[in-house]
Amino acid sequence: MALGADGSVALSGRQSGTWRTYIDLLFIDPDSTNKCKMIFTKEFPASRGCSRYVSYISSGQIVTCCNDTIELIDYNQQSSIKSRTFSGTALSMAVSEEGDQQIFVGLYESNKVIVFSPGLTELKTITLTGLDGSGVYELAVMGAEHTLCVRTIPGYKPVVFNINGDVQTELTAMNETEADSIAVSSELFMVLWRGGTLITAHHIPSIIEGGRHSSPTDRDGGRHSPLSDGGRHIVVCFQIDQSTRIRTNNNRLISVHVSTGELKEYAVEDIFSFPALLPALASTIEKAEVKKLVKYFTIPADQAKAFTDAASLLQYLLQTGQATTRDTTQLTKAFNDLGLEQGVRALTIYHKMRDKHDPMGIKLLAMEEEIRRQAEQSKLNVKTMTSLELKNKSLEETGIGLKKELEATSQALKTANQSLKKSKDTEGSLRGELQTTKLDLQRSEETRGSLRDELQTTKQDLEKSEETQGSPRHELQTTKEDLQKSEETQGNLRDELKTTRQELQRSEDTGASLKKELGSTCQALNSANQSLKKSKDTEGSLRGELQTTKLDLQKSEETQGSLRNELQTTKLDLKKSKDTEGSLRGELQTTKLDLQKSEETRGSLRDELQTTKLDMKKSEETQGSLRDELQTTKLDLKKSKDTEGSLRGPPQ
Repeated sequence: MALGADGSVALSGRQSGTWRTYIDLLFIDPDSTNKCKMIFTKEFPASRGCSRYVSYISSGQIVTCCNDTIELIDYNQQSSIKSRTFSGTALSMAVSEEGDQQIFVGLYESNKVIVFSPGLTELKTITLTGLDGSGVYELAVMGAEHTLCVRTIPGYKPVVFNINGDVQTELTAMNETEADSIAVSSELFMVLWRGGTLITAHHIPSIIEGGRHSSPTDRDGGRHSPLSDGGRHIVVCFQIDQSTRIRTNNNRLISVHVSTGELKEYAVEDIFSFPALLPALASTIEKAEVKKLVKYFTIPADQAKAFTDAASLLQYLLQTGQATTRDTTQLTKAFNDLGLEQGVRALTIYHKMRDKHDPMGIKLLAMEEEIRRQAEQSKLNVKTMTSLELKNKSLEETGIGLKKELEATSQALKTANQSLKKSKDTEGSLRGELQTTKLDLQRSEETRGSLRDELQTTKQDLEKSEETQGSPRHELQTTKEDLQKSEETQGNLRDELKTTRQELQRSEDTGASLKKELGSTCQALNSANQSLKKSKDTEGSLRGELQTTKLDLQKSEETQGSLRNELQTTKLDLKKSKDTEGSLRGELQTTKLDLQKSEETRGSLRDELQTTKLDMKKSEETQGSLRDELQTTKLDLKKSKDTEGSLRGPPQ
């Protein structure tokens, strides 16, 4: 049998009357009508004389072995992943709870344990010292150090070994030495003793010195404690319904009776109770120390006489509410004040184990851890805010520098714009003058054209005049002078036009250089604007991040406040629960006594009923014999009458 982290239970067995083995995976839901739901089943070929073993290896995977074969199965995919054989015959199997999930297989008629990796690679073989080679009947593996608890053959004794195979201790309890089953829970080995009703939880020290565990026996001058050899390792002991196998996982303990197949589940937080701690704690208190505790708790003298041993005193403290399952503060203080170190150590281990299994304790620990985390986060948020403020200040200084640079750039751009405007104005006036000059030049050309036409006409008229009446030379001379003046005027206009064109070219060159300067200035301005925009965006995101951080810090402080309030409420509820628990335990004790009396009465009634039934049976047997005799008598009487009738003969 094995327990999965998902709440499922893996069972292995052999079919009645055959050697065929099987594996069933069940999901237990106590709130459902059908409390057990089958999620996987597999049947294997017959293997005479061998049993099958199963354990969980990881989520969705189980490992099983039978005879000389070990197999890895994916039960979600309903398929075998890998299998291999090994030397020897499997008699037990376990998987380590922590770390590398190694697989340990104990062998039949051998003192050896083979260790496999999760991938079924054979890693090593451990030889257990002190065993006679009859076999490793059952295995449990605890912690990263792989401490082994082995149920041996013969004797079925639970013995603890280290990973090297060296004996650490043999577990015993209340004169019990033979175990029906062993299991591991956190830092405890749990033992179901012969008879199937008593379970003890043993704490094994995890410090290895010189190849074996150091124990308080070695350190405390030879005095035993709940942490020393044998039964004194016991932390708690409790009773369950008769079973033959136990397994634990997280906050669950499952027991099964092999003959009936009945599964039962127990909450581990109910197991770690003060009544279960009482026997182990009482074993740490000597008779002389009982008197000191009576005086410490100021118990009246008339009541103190009844406390002949530590168990009765602790039972009194439990009934009066001075010690409860969750609160042993007064008792721990008393042990500290009186120097009862073994008792303090037993209580410390008890609370350590209970905090790991008790939902209320887990919740309180989680809340305290959350408050610590929130406090650390608050400190981190403050550091982040300080860093962001410094970064923001640096960005503000950078922004101021960029603003100054932008102002200087804007001023240079303004000056360039003014120069450009003046240049454009000058260019406009020059273009106007150039247009006027072009118009004047056009008019001059038109005048020259008309003058040429007139000159041509004049020449023609002159030729005609010379041919007809002679040439009036003084008119021709006048005309030539006018023509010469016109050409001089045209020359002046050409010079003026050339000068105007040169000035226009210089103006265009100046405008081009101004445009280039303006382009570079605009580009610098754009770069500055982009840098400023990025700076503003970064500043905005940082401000948003700073605001978010402040909000988160505020929420964190509010959450811390609410968590503190909730913790305070939970503590008050816990105190009320403890008070209620004390009164309920008193009522429970009374109820148990009444129940015991009722059981005794029922027992006597059963005896009377049995006697009555036997008397009735005897009476019925007597009645039966009497009926037989009566029937025989009737038959005899009838025969007698018939004989008498025949003797008398027929009537006369």
